[in-house]
Amino acid sequence: MSDEYCCQFYASVEELNLINLSIRWNAESYEVTFFYDINRSGEPVRRGHNKDYNNMDSPLYRHDILNETIFSLRLGQYGRVIWNERKRSCDTGECYYQLHVVNLLHSTGEMPEQDIFLSGVPDFEYKQTAVLY
Repeated sequence: MSDEYCCQFYASVEELNLINLSIRWNAESYEVTFFYDINRSGEPVRRGHNKDYNNMDSPLYRHDILNETIFSLRLGQYGRVIWNERKRSCDTGECYYQLHVVNLLHSTGEMPEQDIFLSGVPDFEYKQTAVLY
């Protein structure tokens, strides 16, 4: 593997603890959901359709935030999620900006091409970018 970039691998989806992303097995694919994480996300607050608004068992029950299924990955497919945010430093109070890019591959079990995320075209791409002023 090249020193230019680094990939993280996890044995199961349950081990992931991603900000703004939820990944769940759903019959034949992994359902990927983008949601605004009230406790860990920066600004601006993402509002929109909340698929769990009326689900009393969901931690997002009755919250006016974005919570939507963005794609489902079948075996051999990969998707990319891009979003940005503005955060404030606890020490200085100054704002800083982050751009997040998360690549997800539903692996066939074989080693993927070394640069699949750099040179390959994703099967799905979701962007949730906002004007950060």
